Amino acid sequence: MDICAYPLGIRGHLRLSEMESAIQWACRKRAQKIPIFIHCAYGHGRSVAVTCALLVALGVADDWKNAEKLIKEKRPHINMNALHRKALDEWSMHKLSTAKKG
Repeated sequence: MDICAYPLGIRGHLRLSEMESAIQWACRKRAQKIPIFIHCAYGHGRSVAVTCALLVALGVADDWKNAEKLIKEKRPHINMNALHRKALDEWSMHKLSTAKKG
């Protein structure tokens, strides 16, 4: 098992560079067909934000809002706050991840 821990801030503040590093790492593992597990302290906010960005980077969702809907179908009690959404908006503007559909 390959483990990678990223300190994604407490109480919602997600640093764009750290979120991007986590997404790039996860994209590399998925490209290698290695399962990944994303979690934060409570599993309702930061991990959801990173998963939203990852779903966009992998081409599973067109944008983070659609990714959030996909996640909510399976986990209805997710609860991203305004800071999570702001980080996703910032990430979306920069789209640093290079994973493509297909």
